[in-house]
Formats: sequence, structure tokens, C-alpha cells
Amino acid sequence: MHTLHSYPLTPTLRPNSSVSTTPLRADSVGAASLPTSEWTADRWFNLSAFRVPPAFTFGNCGRNVLRGPGFVNVDVLLGREFESVAISGSSFARGV
Repeated sequence: MHTLHSYPLTPTLRPNSSVSTTPLRADSVGAASLPTSEWTADRWFNLSAFRVPPAFTFGNCGRNVLRGPGFVNVDVLLGREFESVAISGSSFARGV
């Protein structure tokens, strides 16, 4: 079993499609992290820590400033052994 606590994320805003198709950076106005005791499936960072930047400006939020929720990866292997059976002097084996 392999557990990862989080992965980096960058908060972005959807652009106005009539002006640009590149995602816009948000303005950072506070602490984005929440204590893990306050995490829920829908809320694992402080949404009020970001705002839309003023018109004709770039957001000041950096890259990978958020850490995503953790996840667990489990790898399982099921196997079975078969005995070899002699058929006309040759060996036959079957594996799954």
C-alpha cells in the first residue's frame, strides 16, 4: 500500500472566452490552508483566501500554492499455480 498525503495545485479562474482562452491566476488575499480537522470532501482549502484580480491586471497567486487532498493507492496480485501435465511426451502448463 502506498499513501500520498497531497499533490500540488494552482488555483486559476476561467477566462472570458471572448478575450482569451488562457486560465487566469487569482489574487491571494489570505492563508489558503485549513486545519485537517476542518477538511470535508468538498472543502479542503480556504476558498476565501482567493479573489478575482482587478480588470486588466494579473493575479498575484503563485504556482502550486495549494496541496490537494490525500489519496491511497493499493496494488493487489492474485495468483494460482497449476501442475504440469504430460501430453504425448510434451509438457503442458497453464497459467492465469
